[in-house]
Amino acid sequence: MAQWNRAALRTHSRKGGGHTDDLVQNLKDAGCGAQTIEKVCRLYGNDQVPDAIKTLRKHRCRLMDSLHEGQRRVDCLDFLV
Repeated sequence: MAQWNRAALRTHSRKGGGHTDDLVQNLKDAGCGAQTIEKVCRLYGNDQVPDAIKTLRKHRCRLMDSLHEGQRRVDCLDFLV
């Protein structure tokens, strides 16, 4: 799994790519769908880094909601056993 941070992504977008395959793979590994991947790549490619980060934060929130729902279900099972 590729490791990215804001500085690396800003560098990526300014240099016109070069690590696009790594970015796409990382987004796939993070569970992003095709629409989100396309949007994030487009935003970074257009040097709209704050908007790309906002999109990634929204995806992260959805993942966290899913995680919390899973934890709630595990807690219910733990109560029974």
